[in-house]
Amino acid sequence: MWQLLIVGVFDAISAGILVYNGLVELLARDFLFEPQTRSNRRLTFMMVCVFLGAMLMCIVGEWA
Repeated sequence: MWQLLIVGVFDAISAGILVYNGLVELLARDFLFEPQTRSNRRLTFMMVCVFLGAMLMCIVGEWA
């Protein structure tokens, strides 16, 4: 019983660290410091693509 709880907690912590690194460390650099993202239209398109990709990964994760 306790083993499954501990494994679940550590899996959740690992997933949170991966999401933080993916969104904050990698994507923020692309969104903030690239010269192509100066236009609001392009930035909006990039954000929509990120959210659609995250939604697709959630569907695939739930299905698998």
